[in-house]
Amino acid sequence: MNTQEAKKSILFFIILFSFVLAFLFLTGCMTHRGQFVDDHETVTWTIDGLSSIISIFKGDIHIGRFRPLYVLFRICKKLAFGENFFLWHLWHAFLTALTGTLIFVWARLQNLRTALSVLLVCLGLIGPQSEVWYRLGPQEIEGTLFLVLALIAADQWLKSASLNTPPRYSKAWCTCCIVSSVLSTWCKESFAVLVPVLMIYVVLLSVGLNSGSDSLFSKILYAIRRTILFHVVLTIVTLINAYIVIKKTTLLGIGYAGVDTKSGLNSYIYGTLQILTSDWIPFLLLLIGIVFCLALRIKNHSLHNGWLLIPAVLLVLSQLFIYNKSGMFGRYYLPFAFSLILVWTAVFININEAIWTSVPVLYLIVCFFIYSISGAKDYAFNDQANGALMDFIESHIGPNSVVVVDHWAKETCLSIEQYASHDGLRCYFFGIDENADCYPLNDYPVDTPWDKKHSDYIITNKLYDETPDGFCKIWEGDIWIVYQRKN
Repeated sequence: MNTQEAKKSILFFIILFSFVLAFLFLTGCMTHRGQFVDDHETVTWTIDGLSSIISIFKGDIHIGRFRPLYVLFRICKKLAFGENFFLWHLWHAFLTALTGTLIFVWARLQNLRTALSVLLVCLGLIGPQSEVWYRLGPQEIEGTLFLVLALIAADQWLKSASLNTPPRYSKAWCTCCIVSSVLSTWCKESFAVLVPVLMIYVVLLSVGLNSGSDSLFSKILYAIRRTILFHVVLTIVTLINAYIVIKKTTLLGIGYAGVDTKSGLNSYIYGTLQILTSDWIPFLLLLIGIVFCLALRIKNHSLHNGWLLIPAVLLVLSQLFIYNKSGMFGRYYLPFAFSLILVWTAVFININEAIWTSVPVLYLIVCFFIYSISGAKDYAFNDQANGALMDFIESHIGPNSVVVVDHWAKETCLSIEQYASHDGLRCYFFGIDENADCYPLNDYPVDTPWDKKHSDYIITNKLYDETPDGFCKIWEGDIWIVYQRKN
């Protein structure tokens, strides 16, 4: 990268960082009262030594997850920022802007114009995945950052080798590509399944840079030989990851997620159709991009960099596989969104007419209002409503009370209990499962099962507003209602 390109990238980072910050402030996401998904870890983790850190890592594996780098980053942020959520959001905005800038750099390396490079950044960050801008829990933004860094390093590594630059530069970029690829797999499982896609991307990139007259088969063999270290290291890491996942966690994941080994082909087909029809707009844009590429191939009898469609399609298939059980929504569209970047890069490389950009531009306008703004405002609304509930619990519910959180999401129930315990409230909390049975959220000195009608308080969502027998409503917020047992 020359000096002019470096200055352009720095300027783009400053603009994007400023835009993300302005977006967070204007939508009310910079204030933080309490989110009941993921974010409770920021206040409930107690880090007072190596043993507590090891316990956190073991706890993540215990719930069926393997994302060591995400946990490490979370611990570092907890130590650095404590419970200053303004700094948490500031750092997250920085990561978002940095990831977007790396996508911009990668696009420029494909010799795309500045405007088209910016458009590709928007395709990666605007859409259902926009919630990674403001939610503090998702690990997708770190995984995407390392994924894009790996692609940039691969580009520089193979190009520097082709241009006969000093070997140390080529080795440095090769090392960066390997390390970044490994780190991305340790952020989340959805990035770990991308290892074969990364391998194929590197081979096809090497083939594409080979201007010799050899046959395609010879070029592929040569590409594999020159990138053999990359493939060996990633294969070893994949085997280690697979061993840990199979032996230490579980293939079935955490109930709603993971790979269901008991499902048959019909179940996977049904799950795939559910994903394709739930948030269909990104898949429609992907299909349009592929159709454009095929039309260009038929018209021109060639498609420069058409090989990008192969890793793009494989990336989509890997994500449909990993999210078949849980469904794909919100932040889960990372790293899927990078398939849009790959496909539309192939489109933009082969055409110059501005009219072709109207389709992704229209998509981005629609997505910005449907997903980005709407999602951020909902996040801010929920944040304030949850904070109001915690204020009421802290000021009105006495110690040693028995509280039932009547909500379908176990993580929400657990979050309320952990926020309350963090604030010093010593109560006994229960959640309610799908069978309407109570389960303890913390230590309770009486044998379970417990019936919620014997509780002192019941907390429920307004969507299920039905006063339980023997209880009266004592508080109602924007989302939550609290009932107290009648004396």
